[in-house]
Amino acid sequence: MRTKNIIHITRADDLKNLHSFRRSIKKANTKIVLNLSLLNSTDNFYWQKKLNYHACTCGCGEGALGSLLGIIVIILSFRFSVFEFGSWSDFFSSSAFYFSFAGVALFAACGKLSGVLYSRWRFKQIIRGLFELYNTN
Repeated sequence: MRTKNIIHITRADDLKNLHSFRRSIKKANTKIVLNLSLLNSTDNFYWQKKLNYHACTCGCGEGALGSLLGIIVIILSFRFSVFEFGSWSDFFSSSAFYFSFAGVALFAACGKLSGVLYSRWRFKQIIRGLFELYNTN
């Protein structure tokens, strides 16, 4: 059942429909309230927290990690590079700086994309697991 900014999950049918609401959950700051009779209150709260987290995750943490990894890779590649830069001004005036910036941006984009895809996959897995749990009992 859906009310304004809150989605109440009380039955297995509600779990089926939850994946179709994922996009609107993210945009409208909607919260999922899980109240399955099969689970006790602690488990309901735990899975509710997981569903809300994975429904709204944007992948920024993974993007930041990708940026950091990109910076480390760029620094190591220049440390062990065959090219010699006399000073930092030589480095910043060369095209290597722009390729480095593009490389870090690429690492960040890959990190963000992987974070979003992982979150979507995990959201589906949680729904599937709860649905199977609900149907086995």
